[in-house]
Amino acid sequence: MKVAKTVASKVVSPQIREALKDFDPEDMYDDTLPYLVEISERFGEMIDLQEWEDNFSEQFSFHYDSIRAFHACRPLDLDSYKRRGILKLTKELLLELAVEVLGGHASKEKISRAIDELDISWDEFGVNLFTDSKSPLDSSQNHYLWCGSEELQGLAIKLNLGSRGILNGRGRPHLIECVVPLENVRSDFYRNLWRLLITQYFKKAAGGRPLTQAPDFCIRVTEDIHPEMIKRFIPLSDENLVFEHCWH
Repeated sequence: MKVAKTVASKVVSPQIREALKDFDPEDMYDDTLPYLVEISERFGEMIDLQEWEDNFSEQFSFHYDSIRAFHACRPLDLDSYKRRGILKLTKELLLELAVEVLGGHASKEKISRAIDELDISWDEFGVNLFTDSKSPLDSSQNHYLWCGSEELQGLAIKLNLGSRGILNGRGRPHLIECVVPLENVRSDFYRNLWRLLITQYFKKAAGGRPLTQAPDFCIRVTEDIHPEMIKRFIPLSDENLVFEHCWH
């Protein structure tokens, strides 16, 4: 919160910061910063959301040039990650992975045809990561650790192979801790993060409970994560995962 306090002091006027101390922390939402817009209008300092985001982004980026995050996966072994890093998905890479994982159940030609039929915008792909190490284990998000890639899961289902029995039975779940440059994080993701951090600061100033751990947040990195950006591999067991609502 030290950096958030510094950013707030540079971007938000003293009278607005003081007025926000009387705001109900439960009404401080980070998605559209309604509390900040409301107070700024009250003081005749009407600044729209885009302007607030631009100012916060500029100031936070002055203090941070990289971010620590965790990639959830279920590899057979870690050699590929150690050699190649974490690659954003391409059509060619999906075919390579699918043949490796599903090749014993469908021919390469059938897999290739199924990939061609997928409704995928390949240029939108990146590497998805969590900003904390607990969220990937949650029942709503642990399909990455159960079965790996969402695209492999969808492809297995399209080929009428299911996914749990084939994908869940291979490898071991891992979290891969990375440190990636902010410039590689898609801008709408880190701008969301700045809104969350500044909101947490104002909530605390208004008497709310402080954030005591890394925020539950997801980011998307637009470039491959190179091996030197990987800091450690964290092995997990299936017993670490929650069964409810996971991908079938």
